[in-house]
Formats: sequence, structure tokens, C-alpha cells
Amino acid sequence: MSSSHNTFGIIFDIDGVLLKDGLLVPGAKESIQKLHHIKENGEIGEPFVPYVFVTNSGGLPESERALILEKILEVPVSISQIIQSHTPMKSLLHLYEHKRVLVVGKTSERAISLAKSYGFKNILSIQEFSLSHPYLCPSKYKHSHHPTDHSPHKPEIHDETPINAIFVFEEPDDWKESIQIIVDVLRSTDGVLGLDQHPSLCKKNEQVIQLYVGNPDLVYAGQYSLPRFTMGAFMLCVDTLFKEVAGYHINFTYFGKPFQATYRYVESVLNSLLSQRTNNTTTEQIEREESFSTIYCIGDNVLSDIKGANQAGDNYFSILVKTGVFKGDTNDTEIPAKYFCEDVSKKNEFFPHKKK
Repeated sequence: MSSSHNTFGIIFDIDGVLLKDGLLVPGAKESIQKLHHIKENGEIGEPFVPYVFVTNSGGLPESERALILEKILEVPVSISQIIQSHTPMKSLLHLYEHKRVLVVGKTSERAISLAKSYGFKNILSIQEFSLSHPYLCPSKYKHSHHPTDHSPHKPEIHDETPINAIFVFEEPDDWKESIQIIVDVLRSTDGVLGLDQHPSLCKKNEQVIQLYVGNPDLVYAGQYSLPRFTMGAFMLCVDTLFKEVAGYHINFTYFGKPFQATYRYVESVLNSLLSQRTNNTTTEQIEREESFSTIYCIGDNVLSDIKGANQAGDNYFSILVKTGVFKGDTNDTEIPAKYFCEDVSKKNEFFPHKKK
């Protein structure tokens, strides 16, 4: 994305940069508000700099995340500015729009709502799958086998529609249940796991059902002084146990930072936001004529935010803050950012901002 124009965009991580467990990091709100026009009546208007929120967290439709940030930061936030780890999964719609997909999230409702918002039509949550196959998790549904049990979720009642792919949007609340089912489904050729039949198992290294995962992060920064486990830790457990029983590692596709598919998606969004600030100019013209000379990427996680930005292109400028996962007093030595500072409010020390 080389250009003679001095146009810059900004990528903000959320957790550990702007928020910690949903609470504002000091100076974060003011830093975002400085990127917006101020109307004559004193209200905060639209941003004068194209910027996006790129987070490896997820589980919510982008519209809900936008409303949350809008309320906390007290600035207008558009849906297009929200890029979660699983947002680029929209691009898989042409492969699975009408095919059965198994979706994983904290709750059935969250996972199904998210998949529907992306356009998928044939959706089954991992919680629904577990309820209709209680013998897969006998310790959780042990009463389902009792002859006096009147639960509608009997072992013999289940949907035998083959599963084509698994989408892991966020780590589930019940790790044990989800690990067991993901391993069972991936070992099979079709996800049909009836009690009265032996599943058709994949041959070694010939996995049939595709697995797509958002958020490779092992940990994230919360209110506690030490980082908390997140999706990467969950997937490490899944892959380790799968290897133990199947004899080979899972073949899966990660989305989110530091993977380059996310940054290519970000570029398209930033170009679209830039086009909205230019009268009588199409997005295609913007992409050809006025690309970004610099894209600043502000993050707290060296392995995702900084690594991803450093690999994304020469015009990416990584900024490491110490309000989240990273706790060092100086820049990281193994994967150094191009700039290191205390918190997000210090970003204005060196890149352009609107003059009054």
C-alpha cells in the first residue's frame, strides 16, 4: 500500500488498551474523543481520522459491540469500525451458507445470533448438539438415561444432518463439554454421532470437517495483575487431547491477529471509511489514488498486536502499551514495537492530530 499521500489510519486494540474487563483504561476515552470533530453545540461529531477497533475477542454481533463502545467512549461508533477476530469469517458464507455448521460460543443464543448475522442459514450450536446427544457428555446429562426422566432430550432424539464445518467464535463456558464434542465431531467424517452406530472415523491426517477459529491469543489482560486464559488456551487443550486420541494434530484455520487475512480485511475497511470522507469519489478510486502512508497499530499483546503489525507491511507502525498483557518497563526485545509508551494517551506525542 505505497502512496505519495500523507494519509494515516489507526488500529486500536480494545482489551488492555482501551478497556480492562469492560472498564476504561485511564486516558482511553479522551484519546479517542480527540480524533473526532467537535460540533458548534459542543457535541462530539464524526472522526476526522479513519480508525477501527480490531480485537481478538468476540462472541457478539458487531452491531452490539459498536453500541457498547459508543456508550463507554461517548463517541459515535459505526458497525464497520468493529473488527472482531471472527468478523472476516463472513467471507466463508459462499462455502457454507446453506450447509450445516456447528457454532461455538459462551451461550447457544450468542453463537446462533452471530452466525445468523453473517448470513449462515443451517446452524446448530454446540450446546444444542450436546443436549440432543447426552451420551457424549454422560457426567453432565447422567439423569437423561433414567427411565423416569421425561426430558425431551433423549439419547435417541437427535438431528443426523451431516456437519460440514465448526466455527469457534469465542471460548465456551463449559470447556469440558465443548472439547469432548469438538474432538468427537472432528474425528468423524460427517459429525453424525448416533448412539446405535459406530461413527465413521477419519483416516490419519485426513480430517474431513473444517475447523475455523477466531482469536489465537493464549491470554488477555483483565483487572487482575496476571493475564487470564482465553481462546488460545482453550484451543491448545482441544488440539492436545485430539492428538492423544487420534494420533495427529487438528488442521484448523485461525482468524484474528496476528494473521494477515485480518490486516487485509482491515485495509479494505479503512479505505471504505476514507472514501466516506471524500466527496464524489468511489471506494475503488480511493483504493487506487489515496491509500494510507501509515497505519498505526496500538496494542498490548506482543504476540498478536505487535507481531501482526510488524508483518503486515512497511506502512504499518506498531505501538506497544503497558496497560495490558505486556508489563515490561522497556520495549520487548524479541518482537519489538516501533514505538513503546505507557498508555494509549501517549500516542499523540508523535503522530498527527487535529489542530484547534
